[in-house]
Amino acid sequence: MMGTIVRFSRDLKTAARSLAHAKALSVTVILTLALGIGANAAMFTLLRGVLLRLAEFGDGLGQGGETDDQRGLRDGSVMADECGCR
Repeated sequence: MMGTIVRFSRDLKTAARSLAHAKALSVTVILTLALGIGANAAMFTLLRGVLLRLAEFGDGLGQGGETDDQRGLRDGSVMADECGCR
């Protein structure tokens, strides 16, 4: 276990030295990673917002409610006791 940690730290030092010598490559790698992570976070934020909005204003399925077909209201009308007309 300790040998693995020592080898890993040696590899990290070698990688850091290599990147320090190749500054253009380092900048390119860092910018590419930053752009990729930022785009990924933006897409997940956008999708999360859209999906949550759809779930919030869904058609009632999955929320314990019945659909119009299950109640026998094929034209989308509302029953009298549901609209508070009584």
